[in-house]
Amino acid sequence: MWIDFLYYRLHPFTLRELSATPVEPPSAAISDTPPRLEFRDAAAELTHLLKFGGFPEPCLAGTERTLRRWQRQRFERVFREDIRDVELGGTFLSP
Repeated sequence: MWIDFLYYRLHPFTLRELSATPVEPPSAAISDTPPRLEFRDAAAELTHLLKFGGFPEPCLAGTERTLRRWQRQRFERVFREDIRDVELGGTFLSP
């Protein structure tokens, strides 16, 4: 059985987005809301952004374990796609 996953292209959060006041979810019944990031000052926000990056999963989790897992999966996915493109005569090799 083959399961195909769709990957979305996510752009990293910016410092301004992380500094914004969080908005409450429309319903209290929603349990999948991301955790809130509460910082006291811009220096703490910048430190967090530089340490965990701006991509949602590692940034919102804020743990080294999640960051390492995300980095490993991202590297493997990009590497696998590059190898596939080379094997298929990908567009980046054409003149």
